[in-house]
Formats: sequence, structure tokens, C-alpha cells
Amino acid sequence: MKTSQPILRSCLVALFVLGGFFLSPAYGQNQHVPSPRQDFPAGPLPNALAFDGSNIWVTNQNAATVTKLRASDGVILGTFPVGDTPLDIVFDGTNIWVSNFYGGTVTELRSSDGAVLGTFATGNNPAGLAFDGTNILVANYSDFTITKLRASDGANQGSFSVGFFPLFLVVAGENLWLTNYQTNTVQEARLSDGVVLGTFPVGSSPQGIAFDGKKIWVANIGESNITVLSARDGSLIETIPTIGYPYRLVQLGTGMWATIYNINKVTRFDTRLKGPDRTTRVGNSPVGITTDGSSIWVANSGDGTVSKLSFGP
Repeated sequence: MKTSQPILRSCLVALFVLGGFFLSPAYGQNQHVPSPRQDFPAGPLPNALAFDGSNIWVTNQNAATVTKLRASDGVILGTFPVGDTPLDIVFDGTNIWVSNFYGGTVTELRSSDGAVLGTFATGNNPAGLAFDGTNILVANYSDFTITKLRASDGANQGSFSVGFFPLFLVVAGENLWLTNYQTNTVQEARLSDGVVLGTFPVGSSPQGIAFDGKKIWVANIGESNITVLSARDGSLIETIPTIGYPYRLVQLGTGMWATIYNINKVTRFDTRLKGPDRTTRVGNSPVGITTDGSSIWVANSGDGTVSKLSFGP
């Protein structure tokens, strides 16, 4: 299936700004107060982020490159070519992997110097990536499949069918969870053989997905909320309203952080489901988010920067 580039590019930068609702300014009063935010330049339309233990890597969607920044001070250590429209990025413990949405490939880069180690064919429109400890999992958005590449050499270990328009992925134990963007569902599949174990309804236009050790969190950009499911059986635990359109998620400690695309902010939610406790302004149109273990990093697609939020005692 071939989908027009204008429609998909809008999808990739979260321009499906569908109807939602906004909460009062009192929502999310300050706890875990960050020290001053730092912004650093990246490339055109920065999107996804990964941390390699020392450095932050960011995909530059409109430049077919990735940029490497030193996590300690944000200094750019290099910008490296990849494929057409780099969408997602993951670190396998040794190297960096990037999905090239319009290239139909995944690029592997050596984390020490950004050298290209290989470019590997996937399905049509590779989107989200995940690493299961042995393999790189690739969501093929327009093929409705997941491709498994062996991380040691990129060898294709096969593909398995999932729901319509799989977008982002997360590994939870022995299983893989994924968002199906246009069917408002998530699915759980067994990593060993790709068997789909369950399909579960969530909100409208689900994007980012995260695992907190017990629960699956799903950012529903079309409804301005986050769905929380039990990782054990997929049952609904809670639906949490957000103050705008949530895009990607990352956990740091007891906090689950979400980028709120349309209001240039990130929100922290307590993973113990005690509610949101902090909303912080970042750059323009934040999409990707990651952590270096102590700070939150955000890719601001609208102004070509990444923001670093550091926390005091």
C-alpha cells in the first residue's frame, strides 16, 4: 500500500490536531521543580531521540541525518547521513539504529563515530523501533507488519502481521506492544514467534507507547488523553486527560513524561496513578522524548532544537 507523502508527513510530525479539550491552569501544580531549561540546536525537524549512555542522538526528519550531542553539555559531536525521512531511533547497547520512513530501510550507525555499518531493507514505510536484547523490531506502517532484524549483523529474521498502520513499539518482558494509529487500538505480540496475543481499544490516533514495569501507557493524540492498560491482560486501568495533544512518552523514576505537541510543553504523570504533578514549557511543537537517567530531553520539531530539563534534589 502506498500512502501519499503529504498525508504521511503530517502524521509523522503529529499534525493530526483533532478536537480535544483543555483543563484549567490549576491542573498539574509544581512538584519535582526543574532547574532552568537548556536548549541546543539540532537539525531540520528533529523528531526522535535515543541515549547511548553518554550522548543524545536525534533524528532530523527533513535532512536525512542524525545529530549526536554530548549529554553533559549539549555540545554537538557530529551530524551523520542516514536514509530518507528518519523517523525513529534506538540504541542496542552498542550501536544506533534509525528507521528511514520513505527509504524502506533501517540504518545502523557505530555509536562511537557515527560510521554507517549497514543499511537493511524492511517493509514499506518503517516507523517505530524497539530492541528486545537480541533483535531490532521495526513497525512497517503501510504493510501492517513487524520486521525482526538480528542486531549482531542486521540479518532479516522474518516479519509477522499485525493491525492496520502500526506506528510505535515497546518491549514488555517477552512480548511486544504496538500502537495501531488508524484503528485506535494497541496490540500485544509474542516476541519469540510474532503471534498476536491480544488487541485492545485505546483512544483516538494512538502514538507513543511506554512500559513502566507493570502497565502500558499510550498517548492518544486525537483525544487529548493517555490510556493506561495492564501489561498482564490488557485490561483498562485508567484514562488520564491531558492539557493538549500527547505524542511520545518516557519514564524517569516514578514519573511518566509526555510531550504535549500543540502547547509546547511536557507533562509529568505519577506512574503510581496519583495524577499529573508538573507541566513544563519546552520548545516549539515537541515530539520525541527520552531520558539520560537524570534529565529529560525533548525534540522540538518546530524550531530545530532539543530541550534538556534537569532536576535538582
